[in-house]
Amino acid sequence: MSDLSPTEVVEIEICRRPIFVVGSQRSGTTILASSLRHHGALWYSTEGYILNEIFGPERLDETYAVARLNLNRWLAREGVTREEFLERMGLGFNVLLSSRSGGKRWIEKTPENSLMIEVLGTMFPGACFIHILRDGRGAVNSMVNKRTAPGWVTDITWACRAWRRYVDAALEYAASHPDRCLTVRYEELVADPEEGFEAIYQFIGVPYDRAPMDFFRTHRTSSSFRRRIRSRSSHEALADLWDVWPLQFKRIFLEDAGVAMLRYGMVSEEEMQQMVEDARDPSDESPSWTEELEGYRSRRDLAAVVERGVPRDAVMLVVSKGDERLLELGDREAWHFPRDEDGGHPGYHPADSEEAIARLEWLRARGAEYLVFPEGSLWWLEHYTGFRDHLAARYPRVVDELDKCMIYGLQSVRQVPTA
Repeated sequence: MSDLSPTEVVEIEICRRPIFVVGSQRSGTTILASSLRHHGALWYSTEGYILNEIFGPERLDETYAVARLNLNRWLAREGVTREEFLERMGLGFNVLLSSRSGGKRWIEKTPENSLMIEVLGTMFPGACFIHILRDGRGAVNSMVNKRTAPGWVTDITWACRAWRRYVDAALEYAASHPDRCLTVRYEELVADPEEGFEAIYQFIGVPYDRAPMDFFRTHRTSSSFRRRIRSRSSHEALADLWDVWPLQFKRIFLEDAGVAMLRYGMVSEEEMQQMVEDARDPSDESPSWTEELEGYRSRRDLAAVVERGVPRDAVMLVVSKGDERLLELGDREAWHFPRDEDGGHPGYHPADSEEAIARLEWLRARGAEYLVFPEGSLWWLEHYTGFRDHLAARYPRVVDELDKCMIYGLQSVRQVPTA
């Protein structure tokens, strides 16, 4: 008779609060993780390059979705939720790293993890993330000048888009999970390691330890800056780096990363204007990135006006031309105007004022409280004169900034005098 029981209880060790260091390539992820390994409570070995290779940014979700579609499949029949599925997938990796960490909290550092950070957050529900954010000019320059880099990394277009893609993913997660993801500016960490590491310790919940910051000060990875540039402050070094780039590099960078630099607060408006001047080519009076920058500024100004003039729990209609980015207005619920029955933009403008009025009142009856005309849609008020008169007669203007936007309040209806 076999002495094997149907099930067996096995004790395993896992780390309940692992740490992931994320960020784009050449942003300082290696030196940060290598420094943190010198903390008495933490353990780090080297880059894993495992999670992304096995699970990928969307591979787990695709596998789960396909399996749940078939009611005869195990996941569907047993009612396994996405959260349960992802967490169990992470358990094996956790056991593996915990078997080497000597009881300490382990750190995983692979740049590609940035692209699946939301999935990792579910796979490791107790994990925290440290996102190290480096100025795009420094990161891109380091990518294209890394001596051991494969040939494709020398493509500055690829480098700019990679930096933006990794940073977008990490910052989006940080914005929606501020209690789980801390963003650390690389340049600020270099300028003041003491303050930077203290903030990291507080966030991940470990006591003060001087060893990681001492290691960071003395072992920073080799810089791609020239020796003259390395001797200056981070801000000066980045400005000098920009000055020595050829015109083509500057123009590619502004096209693929210019908006991101403004959005992330890495340059001021004045600095961006100077960068635009530096990249000007007399033979190209209207480069593509000019429109992108202006579009971003317009959306940023619109969001600022809405923040001042519209309550946070409001439902707004935005004359959007179908641009989803115009609906990104903080906590407020924003709908396209016009809007079809499925909640999307119908793909065309109203035929006339009568149709515009009918669509407005239909959406107002369904909960819309404000109507927003961004700068690029103010022409409606000249083209649809009947619609404009309808708004003027019935609804108050709550914001009137003709250089940015116009907003009508739809909650109360004025009494329209009868003839």
